[in-house]
Amino acid sequence: MWEGPRVIGSLRSLFPYIKLHRHIILGSLVLLAVTEGFAFYTTVVLRNAIDSLRPGAAAALSVGGYALLLFALVIVQGGTRFGSRYMMGRSSRHIEYAVRNDFFAHVLTLEPAYYVRQNTGDLISRAINDLNAVRQMLGRTLMFASSSTIRVPVAVGFLAAINWKLMLITLVPFVALPFTMQRMSSGIHSMFESIQEQFATMSNRVREGFTGVRVMKAYTREADEESAFLAMNEEFIDRNRKLIRLEATIFPVIMFLPGVSFVLLLWIGGYYVASGEMTFGQFTQFQMVMMMLVMPMAMFGFMWSGVQRGAASMGRLNDILTQEPEIRDEVEVTGEEPAIQGRITFANLSFAYDDGTAILDDLTLDIPAGATVAIIGPTGCGKSTLANLVPRLYQAEPGMVMVDGRDVREYSLKHLRANVGYVQQESFLFSDSISDNLRFGDPDADDHALREVSRVAHLLPEIEDFPGGFSTELGERGMMISGGQRQRTSIARSLLRRPRIVIMDDAFASVDTYTEETILTNLRGYLDDITVILISHRISTVKGADTIVVLDDGGIAEQGTHEELLASGGFYADLYEKQRLQEELEAL
Repeated sequence: MWEGPRVIGSLRSLFPYIKLHRHIILGSLVLLAVTEGFAFYTTVVLRNAIDSLRPGAAAALSVGGYALLLFALVIVQGGTRFGSRYMMGRSSRHIEYAVRNDFFAHVLTLEPAYYVRQNTGDLISRAINDLNAVRQMLGRTLMFASSSTIRVPVAVGFLAAINWKLMLITLVPFVALPFTMQRMSSGIHSMFESIQEQFATMSNRVREGFTGVRVMKAYTREADEESAFLAMNEEFIDRNRKLIRLEATIFPVIMFLPGVSFVLLLWIGGYYVASGEMTFGQFTQFQMVMMMLVMPMAMFGFMWSGVQRGAASMGRLNDILTQEPEIRDEVEVTGEEPAIQGRITFANLSFAYDDGTAILDDLTLDIPAGATVAIIGPTGCGKSTLANLVPRLYQAEPGMVMVDGRDVREYSLKHLRANVGYVQQESFLFSDSISDNLRFGDPDADDHALREVSRVAHLLPEIEDFPGGFSTELGERGMMISGGQRQRTSIARSLLRRPRIVIMDDAFASVDTYTEETILTNLRGYLDDITVILISHRISTVKGADTIVVLDDGGIAEQGTHEELLASGGFYADLYEKQRLQEELEAL
């Protein structure tokens, strides 16, 4: 099956990048053309030099003169070939740089739900492995293809000028080469796609194995994980073997056909020389030009394989680059956006995830600016979902979620999220220093601000005890510090930007009740006029809130102060009694 249209379709998205570097690419092609011109002129010089050795032949130069001229041509060719290869390699690296930046920037625009559907190992594979295949296509493959485009027609012209009858005979095997190649290499594109997909699966397995190594060891599953990875690796090797087998078959076939041409050249060309129809110099030049023709033909399989690999990889990149973000700015910001005060309104809110699972159903709740509202309820009742809808990490229907009376869609994402400090259930820290992790919330924050938010998060004394202080490196995902310290670092990071709304989603799960109480006391002074949403399973966390909302079955089951909910005798009162009893048992 001819895959040309599919290849061109995959590569079409590269054209704008190529256009940006067209001057460098054009310069490379000009130097390449000059190199090929000198290469063909070398055959002319060599022919004249050989013919000049015949007795009685007139010679324009002495043998030494021809030798010096050939040496000079070799030097010049080396210089132009270096310049051409350097410029082509440089342009391919620049295009790789631009595509990788655009890929990364585009991936960051996609909504969190996308990362639930797409594993990160596959994204990493596309950003590195696939992009490397595209770069190789734009570098070496394009170089060989351009050289062949210039060399083949010129070589055919030279051969015809030397002896057109011999050309017609010797080039017959070459005619069959493109058709043979098309037939043999038609499966390379799909095979390489399959290999890249398996590589992505392996990458994701390796990533999960490294990040989950503690769980793996705790359950003594090393041998099982090793077996699973071995099976994946064997599948990866098997797919590569099939591609190698196909590509290994191509090269001998390519070399066989030119070999037949050289047999014909020796047989018929030798006859022409013996009969005087050709000089020995012409025969030598004909042979040299044919050898120059062999390389493009021999590399045809490599070039087509490289193009197919590059096209397959670019197609995988295009799958991501053409993915439109579901959550984006829906208003055009023409000036300064209105300051956010912090009032949050959920109006008849209903929400379901992509798989159709309904989470919230006709929920209505108004949170005044500056209020502290706690949300509590059984697992899976929609507490975190409700919080995610405020900064539009997930998106509700228009008019269902409002801030200061305006639909959240009427704010730019940058402005809305800059005013929401969000401490999520899983505290993610970067493999950097404490100060750099804190400044992720505000890159311009000074040292005093770092110390202040660390004090509020009850983290400052521990940071000062570290040998490196705020410069202490946290390791991958912040694993060099405890879970409670990671949570408190996340709290401090969210406070640094002085948001108008703070959402703490089970942010105290890894700290003891004393530390929790200290942080909550500090927060009351620090967040005096800021809207706070506390999500927790602990009564100790939520009891001081202005309003406590109990979610169940997608709606509000109870609402009121701590005292009011205890008096009502519902879910909240039952949970309070269970936790109180548990604390008494632990105290025994």
